[in-house]
Amino acid sequence: MWFILALLGAFAQATYQVTNKIFLRKINEYVLGAGVFFASAVFLFIISLINGFPVVNENFFPALLITGTINVFTTLLFLKVLKTTDASLAIPMLSFTPAFTILTSFVILKEVPSKYGIFGIILVVIGAYILNSESITLKKILEPFKKIISKKELIYALIVAFLYSISTNYDKVVVVNSDPIFGSAIICSFVALILIIVVFFKKDVSFREYKSDLPKVGLSGLFNALSAYFVNTALTLQIVPYVSAIKRTSVLFGVIYGFILFREKNIGKRFLGALIMVLGAVLIIFLNK
Repeated sequence: MWFILALLGAFAQATYQVTNKIFLRKINEYVLGAGVFFASAVFLFIISLINGFPVVNENFFPALLITGTINVFTTLLFLKVLKTTDASLAIPMLSFTPAFTILTSFVILKEVPSKYGIFGIILVVIGAYILNSESITLKKILEPFKKIISKKELIYALIVAFLYSISTNYDKVVVVNSDPIFGSAIICSFVALILIIVVFFKKDVSFREYKSDLPKVGLSGLFNALSAYFVNTALTLQIVPYVSAIKRTSVLFGVIYGFILFREKNIGKRFLGALIMVLGAVLIIFLNK
């Protein structure tokens, strides 16, 4: 049961990212981000209301401030990435998060990577190489890494992956000091509030311009909320590493979406690269003890 829930969460997460890419063609990224997180918060609060609000402990608010602030920045940055680059290139970059988490978890939680974690990092790097390479030859062995360095959108995606690795530690604190659904709802509310304030202060954008697009924003928010709901429910049935590993299959769904909806090229090579990156992420999450 937990595996099905986690897989549904991964599918919902990939769908959320893809719908964002489609809607960014017409909707400003600040408006979309604010609307999506507001809609997600509403959906999650409804679920939390049905389940009953939990007791919030004192460590909840400091962790909320940290992860909420990081999520505001990563939301805006990744929306910009999706607006200007292929979904099947941008979304798999998030597979670097488990590798970065080894470092951030050591700093924040004093966790030390195992030999399996190191091997997982190598697989992630190899997957990134295949994902970004035009041909797998010795002559062009450094080309993918040059592309990562020279293509600013991929650098932004890597920054987002790193920041996610930091916020994940504080997400855990938020959930432990409340519950998964309520904690997610509060985080979404925090991000939505900040983004709404940003939109109101920006002179070149207004919510009124996108009144007719509200159903689209709500749809994207629904998928974001569904992802949180399925994954957090799975966490109540199984240990975190297993659920998190299955959630990483979202990058594979992202590559498939890129081919079906956007007709993105070199999909076979990118799918192979994404698959290897996920394998590395699985090794890191499952066996990094």
